[in-house]
Amino acid sequence: MIYAVCGPISPHQMLVTHLAKAVVERRHGSILLCATNDAVELRTMVARRRGEACLLVFDTPDDVISSLVLRGGMPTAFVLEPFTALAAFAWNFFGGNFEDGYRAVTKSLSALRPIAMVANAAPIRVGDGEDIAAVLNRICSCFDYTFKEDELEVIITAFRDYYSTSNVLDIAKRLSHHTEAARHTASQFTMEQKDLLRRLAKSYEEVLRPRNIQSLHWPVETLTNAEAGSPLAGPIELTGPGRLLTFGPYLHIPKGRWEVILTFSTIDNNSGNIFMVDVYSPTSQRVLAVGCLDLPVSGTFSTFLSIEIQSPLHALEVRTFMPTGAIEGVLELLDVSWRTLE
Repeated sequence: MIYAVCGPISPHQMLVTHLAKAVVERRHGSILLCATNDAVELRTMVARRRGEACLLVFDTPDDVISSLVLRGGMPTAFVLEPFTALAAFAWNFFGGNFEDGYRAVTKSLSALRPIAMVANAAPIRVGDGEDIAAVLNRICSCFDYTFKEDELEVIITAFRDYYSTSNVLDIAKRLSHHTEAARHTASQFTMEQKDLLRRLAKSYEEVLRPRNIQSLHWPVETLTNAEAGSPLAGPIELTGPGRLLTFGPYLHIPKGRWEVILTFSTIDNNSGNIFMVDVYSPTSQRVLAVGCLDLPVSGTFSTFLSIEIQSPLHALEVRTFMPTGAIEGVLELLDVSWRTLE
């Protein structure tokens, strides 16, 4: 029998993994723990299996591992967390900067999207102030286990004896030293950072709901003003030579057919200018779509590009260009949205 624990990397995901391992061991005895996102590595691990039960743990699965969960119908505990908490932890766990933190979360959430759609994946939310007994009961429900109260007490006692507590947060701090650091990081977010994460959360937390996604929105300040080398903020003067205007944000989108919609405004573009946009994946080194149009003199307009996302593991950026020089005009990017075509 194979069971699974999944969810973006977080202290609660780690805790659920440890508790799930104890639960499966209580039912089946010795088990094989396979913590991997890579199907090739998983095959190597499973080749050593000698008939015992297996607990598969992943946070950013490749397509093969996702298919294994989808087609195999394995009982799966899906650990859900608020986007902001995930971004703070990813920043501390993987290193880098603020942007790297939320980029890692969009990658994990996009990769986990297929798992969220199946009935055998049960969502689990964990509160810092909870006792592990409540979390254990939820895991047992996910795995369709029924234990006597004294059997669960054996697991709880073992954890309490080892960690000197049965409180979720206290154990999470022991499981990873990044737990406390991430909480401090989240407390230090600026108002602008909190607002950006809130808007990303509004889109990406929808990715893990078992229903069709209508649209995703990328805050324009996640893109970079190419000339200034800083987050995009406000209008761009078009006067000057042909050049790259914006790039980034290196976020991730679930697999499938999508339409990206870029909305702009222009002012005083009396001489006329040509505008280009493409969607590029630096990790796969592929241009996925290209568009070209004449900018209007003034007003608001949108351009639409259809794209097939073959893997959510590849980062994406929306690049805008002026292929020729301009003598006047101002352009402002107002919105970047993704709409499903399926």
